[in-house]
Amino acid sequence: MSEIVIRVLESIEDFEQAVEIEIAVWGVQDRDVIPSSLMQAIRSAGGISLGAYDGEVMIGMSVAFPGFRNGTPMLWSHVTGVLSDYQHRNVGYRLKQAQAEWGRAAGYREIRWTFDPLQAGNANFNLRMLGVTSNLYYINFYGTMNDAINRGIASDRLEASWDLTTTHQPRVSNDYANTSPYLLSGAEDRPVSHSEAIGQNFIRIEIPCSLKALDVASRKAWRFALREALIQAFNAGYTAVDFLRDADRCAYLLRLDANL
Repeated sequence: MSEIVIRVLESIEDFEQAVEIEIAVWGVQDRDVIPSSLMQAIRSAGGISLGAYDGEVMIGMSVAFPGFRNGTPMLWSHVTGVLSDYQHRNVGYRLKQAQAEWGRAAGYREIRWTFDPLQAGNANFNLRMLGVTSNLYYINFYGTMNDAINRGIASDRLEASWDLTTTHQPRVSNDYANTSPYLLSGAEDRPVSHSEAIGQNFIRIEIPCSLKALDVASRKAWRFALREALIQAFNAGYTAVDFLRDADRCAYLLRLDANL
């Protein structure tokens, strides 16, 4: 097995390979892919597309374009995906770190993107491994999605904020992680709300560690309960700052910034 290398994509041929990764990872229809022509335009406009290669074969990709948030320039990371045979081998992490390194060199101070708050793997990767924070929730952000991952459920998203000016360090004591109350918890695969938790300096919002065993009704129940809990928490001044994961429970950890 050859060493996996991350490279900046620069040619139409490179971008065409990235399109094939999109199709393979998400199972998208042709109309829903980022076309190679748009990747070329993004590169020309100050964005970046990256490819992860095993030898000469692309096995992962990432696309980010320039934008603004509150009048400040930022890099918006639209997609990052890795072929299934190479997942859980740190490829996605290396793509994001390469994106951050390029962003810093280009003068960006922040990278933002959206992710599905109901997917524990994405939440753990973004908050725990990369150190992002989030206090923005979007309802059905992309509308109806027909790809293999998102089909059949509203495309709610959290917006991640990744500060490129600091080195990620654990920000929350385990004492808070182990003792903070739940605003949302799970019982027999169904969500249970605990509104009395609002007001504590730290709260937890539980989600299923895996959606595979849940039927459609349970998934929808979790989607709507999680939507209500996160919006309630954000409106009350909380920010999601970490993700907690053990053998059988997964939860967001939120901090009440108004009290700090």
